[in-house]
Amino acid sequence: MEFSAKARRRGTALAAVAVLCLGAGCGGGGGDEARQENHPMMRRALALKRANDIEGAIETYQRHLDRYPGTARAHVQLGMLFDQEPREDFARAVYHYERYLELGRDAKTREYVEELVKRARLSFAASLPDRPSEAIRMIADLKKENAALRQQIQPVRAPASPAAPATTAAVSPAPAAASRPAPRPAATAAAAPATTGAAARATTLARPSPAPAVAQAQTYTVQSGDTLSVIAGKVYGDPNAWRRIYDANKGLLPDPGSVRPQQVLVIPR
Repeated sequence: MEFSAKARRRGTALAAVAVLCLGAGCGGGGGDEARQENHPMMRRALALKRANDIEGAIETYQRHLDRYPGTARAHVQLGMLFDQEPREDFARAVYHYERYLELGRDAKTREYVEELVKRARLSFAASLPDRPSEAIRMIADLKKENAALRQQIQPVRAPASPAAPATTAAVSPAPAAASRPAPRPAATAAAAPATTGAAARATTLARPSPAPAVAQAQTYTVQSGDTLSVIAGKVYGDPNAWRRIYDANKGLLPDPGSVRPQQVLVIPR
């Protein structure tokens, strides 16, 4: 417990320094991020934070990210709110710090946030239960969640595999043409069209109905620096269509700002 208290005090102190840095606009190349702070919703969230309405500030920052997922400063502010009392939700703090590191370009702020990530991870480790049985239960729960996610992704990937043999089936009759028998004598030639027609009809009846077109969705593997708006711009040519992707992946994404590299997202068509 002593380690936990020290880790939290260090994290809180460092967060306070980072707040001063963000408020002063220090660091190079941070002009775009400074402009992010001037958005009315960002100013509203900051006012709530200064009034010690932590829950109101968190809700406002998250609503801003719902509309503008690529706002780096909203992530770092949320990270600091989760990192401190009364929330002390270190796992979420680490998530938002890392999202800032993916999106942010202000060099000085990145240095502070990298330190905040280290402190938050230490605080999270210190907050873990000492009982081995509790840790085992937490690991089992995580395994169940991972299995559920794999089951959600599997139906999207499965239809792609049967498509390949279709080309082979369409091409396979070609060799038979080379071994076509010689023409029949004239006496039996008249009966040939009727027989051929019957065979064709039988073949048509026996042929299974064509498989439906490839499922009206595809997948996309998230790259570093991607947000839902960036992905929507890539796949639809319209960054404002990000909500279509979010709605199709709510089982994987707790909120629109939770996109992480290497995630496999369903892209509805």
